[in-house]
Amino acid sequence: MRLKKISLFLLSSFFSLSFSFAGEKGIVVKNAFEIVNISISDLNRIYCSTGISYYRYSKEKYMKVYLDEDKKNAFLKIVPKIIKTTDGIEERVLYDPTPKDLFIKCGGVMYSLLLKPMKIPPVTIELKGNFQKSSVDSNEKSSNDTYVNSIRNEGRVVREYNEKAATSVLKNSDSYVNAMVSLVKLVLKKGDIPGYRVYRFYKPIKEFKQGSLVKVKSFVGPEYTVSLYTFVASRDIVKPLREKDFMFLSKKPLAISLEDLVLREGQGTSIVVVEPTEVFAETQKEVKQ
Repeated sequence: MRLKKISLFLLSSFFSLSFSFAGEKGIVVKNAFEIVNISISDLNRIYCSTGISYYRYSKEKYMKVYLDEDKKNAFLKIVPKIIKTTDGIEERVLYDPTPKDLFIKCGGVMYSLLLKPMKIPPVTIELKGNFQKSSVDSNEKSSNDTYVNSIRNEGRVVREYNEKAATSVLKNSDSYVNAMVSLVKLVLKKGDIPGYRVYRFYKPIKEFKQGSLVKVKSFVGPEYTVSLYTFVASRDIVKPLREKDFMFLSKKPLAISLEDLVLREGQGTSIVVVEPTEVFAETQKEVKQ
């Protein structure tokens, strides 16, 4: 099983460390809102034992979804972009690494999946939540674009705070360093922090010479807020990216983690920023004013 190493920069003590975790080929989705890593080049599968009754996605995102005859399997593929040279002889295949929203209804539950194309083997996603039926039915959607683009509203709360679950997240962390590592690993490996209030974004932050930065999600807890960003390289990045180059993302960053430090053109990586919750709350107030 392949191990992936993650870099973590702790700003309060000015030192960095790294840790590894095993990649997963099979994913069980139990939350109605989930971030899922998928293969950028291979065929991915979404399985629903009771049948998929509805799905929507933006077709401008270079992605296609197909249902099989019994509607229990959906097959998802990132559509490659074929770029030819000026002489028309040499071709180059590029896959769009930007995150993609998929809304899919399984067993009466409407799932909102944020799919992150990565250079990993094909993934099977099993939808296995236990929720009440969604109050939004497919007949109420006025158009595909309106429904999909609604997720881009800044700071949209997609899950409320659960005190019991949230306060137990760090109960086994015996130090500040372990707390930071635990929060970053939960976001990068699980795509969620149990009990934390979840804000969904699709907000362009900054354009660099090397690429573009987009804010995806924030997980707001009783003491810390953890925000997830995606950086997509517009050219090959040979000199490793540095965590301190992204300190501007918070007024008081406590920890910054980069999933990949060296990128090829068109490749994306995740950036996780931990900050005090009161700092995040102040920033949200400023945005609304």
